[in-house]
Amino acid sequence: MTKINRFSRPPTNTEWELMFKMYTVCTLFILLKYTVSVLYAINWDNRLQEDHDTFGAKIIPVATNARRREKVAANNLENIPLHLGIFWSALIVQCFANATGHGDLETTLLTYLILIYSCFRFAYTICYLYGWQPFRTLFFVLATSCVVSVACIAIRSAWKIDMSNIQYTEPSV
Repeated sequence: MTKINRFSRPPTNTEWELMFKMYTVCTLFILLKYTVSVLYAINWDNRLQEDHDTFGAKIIPVATNARRREKVAANNLENIPLHLGIFWSALIVQCFANATGHGDLETTLLTYLILIYSCFRFAYTICYLYGWQPFRTLFFVLATSCVVSVACIAIRSAWKIDMSNIQYTEPSV
């Protein structure tokens, strides 16, 4: 008797649409979060020494909160571009795997992982801004584990691609 795997079918049009919409929305969300945190990190109190000498007490030295905002912006700059690159390359690889009839479970997993990653990165930023340890580290590790999972899924999907199943037709003029 053959065991039936409910994930051994190609993704439906609805699943394809959800995957593309989720990637687009989550990318926009992460980009907005990144932009806001970078703008929030601008330290208006970070002046040169001659400003302190000239204006005395009117210029406030760099506060811990300002340093924290700068660290959040630096962390976003260090991580988010690479992470989104990994997510989008996995999406492209998965599209080829799906086009060759080998989509399986990966399409759904990638959709959930970008959503979960977006939530973890947002929570990480909030925890970083308020100094909530160990939650900050926990959310960073969880977000990073989503990226590692996506990279593994992309590698698995790449090995499933069978380009001989893709039919190419010349466009009619």
